[in-house]
Amino acid sequence: MRGIRHALSGAIYEEGGDNTVVVSKGDVSGVFGRNGDWISGELRSADPEMCRWLTSGANPSPRLKSSRRFTALTSKPAAGS
Repeated sequence: MRGIRHALSGAIYEEGGDNTVVVSKGDVSGVFGRNGDWISGELRSADPEMCRWLTSGANPSPRLKSSRRFTALTSKPAAGS
């Protein structure tokens, strides 16, 4: 799944399909719409710019695909990271 870690909050933003974004921070997560509007979950706030960027449908360039900040996330960070 395509995702990125927010530089300031440390939250993980991942594509959720159907113009949604799944945001995880620690043990809580939430689902948000294209403009950062809360849909469901315990986490109730998200960065609207990150949500718009992930749902834009833009395919990242090969250089961006290899970036350490934009990766296919396979595991969640350890607590406190």
